[in-house]
Amino acid sequence: LLTSYLIYERLRFYRHKMSRCSLSFVIFISISFIRPCQIGNTHKVRLDSGVELNFNDAKHYSYFKLGLATQLYLLASSNHFTGLLSETSEGKEGRLAVLIEVCLSIMIHYQNAEQDKFVEMLNKRLTGVTISVTGELPCSMFMSVVKALLTTETPLLHTKCLNILHNRIKGESGWSDEMEESTVSLLDTLLKLGESQTLTWTVLNLLVKKIGDKHPDKFLTVLSSSIALLSSPPSCPPSPSDPNHSPSYHLPAPSSPTLPASPPHLPPTPYYPTSPPRPAFSTRHISPELLSCVCSCVEVLGVRTLPLLPGLVGVLLARVTECVSVLSVMVTSVPQFLSAYLNDILVAAALDYTEEMRGLTELIGKNMKIRVLLPAVKKAADTVVSSPRHNLVSITDTLSCCIENSVTHDIKRHTSDIAAIFIKMLAYRSVTTSFDAATEDAVVTTFLHLVYKLTEKEFLPLLLQLLEWADGSEETSTTFYNLTTQLSEKLQGLFLLFGGSIFSSILDKLKKHKPAESTPEFESKKARLTSTSDLLMFVLKTLHNMLKFDKTHSFITPDRFESLLPVLLDLISLPDISHLTPALAHLPVAANSDRLWKQYNFQLLNLSKSHDPKVRLNVVLVYHEFITRLGQDYSSLLPDTLPFLAELLEDSDPGVEDMTHKIVKTIESTTGESMDQYL
Repeated sequence: LLTSYLIYERLRFYRHKMSRCSLSFVIFISISFIRPCQIGNTHKVRLDSGVELNFNDAKHYSYFKLGLATQLYLLASSNHFTGLLSETSEGKEGRLAVLIEVCLSIMIHYQNAEQDKFVEMLNKRLTGVTISVTGELPCSMFMSVVKALLTTETPLLHTKCLNILHNRIKGESGWSDEMEESTVSLLDTLLKLGESQTLTWTVLNLLVKKIGDKHPDKFLTVLSSSIALLSSPPSCPPSPSDPNHSPSYHLPAPSSPTLPASPPHLPPTPYYPTSPPRPAFSTRHISPELLSCVCSCVEVLGVRTLPLLPGLVGVLLARVTECVSVLSVMVTSVPQFLSAYLNDILVAAALDYTEEMRGLTELIGKNMKIRVLLPAVKKAADTVVSSPRHNLVSITDTLSCCIENSVTHDIKRHTSDIAAIFIKMLAYRSVTTSFDAATEDAVVTTFLHLVYKLTEKEFLPLLLQLLEWADGSEETSTTFYNLTTQLSEKLQGLFLLFGGSIFSSILDKLKKHKPAESTPEFESKKARLTSTSDLLMFVLKTLHNMLKFDKTHSFITPDRFESLLPVLLDLISLPDISHLTPALAHLPVAANSDRLWKQYNFQLLNLSKSHDPKVRLNVVLVYHEFITRLGQDYSSLLPDTLPFLAELLEDSDPGVEDMTHKIVKTIESTTGESMDQYL
């Protein structure tokens, strides 16, 4: 105990007064004390002079070791000590490497121990020693020490060392040529650890951001190694049930540790365990850090990555859901070299379309030239539109961003190609086996972005081309009128410029839904033909929008009114008229003619004489809506209406009678005149 006290005090003395020659001795005896061996229950510490300290009391030994670590921490924190570290001397790098190595090994040894106050304080002191020593080392010496530590065979020591290296690189603000050369010399050592240490890629990611543009050839090697690791077949991590797998690393108790004869010659082999090399982890365990490093390499190196692009894109597409960030960086950094891979990227994105994928497709649409993108989009659409496993929205998002970010001149030059793509995508309803209305709406929304870029003269031929295409089947007609519904909602009055081109088609579609004479076949057909069927619904919505936004009353001419009214009245016998009602009620308002109002009023009320109570109810529903829309102009029609209302107020169907009473109240509120004297 007296000897230990004297050495303890001697270390305290060296903290205040130290020479260059005594530096080696202090480091050496510190290592000797911190690195003990244990025989039975007796703790022994041997010095090179032959002095041997025995501690039968483990608590006494722990406090002595903690005190020694504390003094070593204070020593390493002193300005005099750090000044000596900045001076070069022969063999000092090796001694400092062993000192750092032993400190890290002790921390690794206690990481699985019970975290009592002693262990916490010891780890804190040893961490302080490590940070102080490594933080004050010159860059070249620091890199040499780190390189020596990384060449050992203990994975946990590699992790501690990589953390120190990461913090040192992160804290460096100005990089001298010497620092860069020292750091670049470490790349090969780091790449050897890349498969088993995820932190390696974090360090490399930081390095490529700091000095990658100054050493492109070196970091191309990093990118090449990353690609090789990503493309390598995965290996299984060690199983905890494997008897050869040891999850923790313990300091051994060698029976006869050998110490050097003199301080300048420290042992090359440290006194901590050499565990077997850890099996290479599957790339799925390290992909986040690895992919982040790949992103930085592509972003910093830019066009220099061209020779590696084929291999890189192939690897990324094989695991596209994990590599969206890398593909996004590539689209931003080297878009001019990705034309050959666009089709594969778009198809892969459509297979699992997430929010991250949406960001990727939008970047493709923004960064790629329209002349380059359109062939890839057309080819991808051929694959995706009929596949139930792919999401067509990925193609529409890409095309939409491309149209929005392209100048009008470029769009006009490629209008025919764009039209061919839209015809392919609008056929989605007729070719897919799992129809989704939201997908078709996405196609229509993308088409609207195109329409906003075209003039009336340029859009009309495209609309006529789509109208001709729509005549092919009921599915294509349904899609076309879904398109015209949304076009009429967005363009409003402007759509009437093209309304005359589709008016005949609207009449034809409505006539196909006209009920025939009452026969068994007709009754079966009438049960199927409701205004909620997609085609009839979209046709009626389109017609209603055209009537509603006709503010100048120029679209519904007398000829069009007389051709349209009978067709709409024929549909009033359908079971559901929820979409027919607004269109039929708005027709006379759009006509804006007293003569046509009277014609409409008589023909509609004349249907109230039907024997079918459902028809009579539909008539009063439409008539109530008509009065509401016509407003005060309705007064001129009242004399012709009273006989029909008097009859309907006595209808045998309660629903018809109740609705007629509502009509009477509406007329009274509109005209301001009581109806009691007339009914």
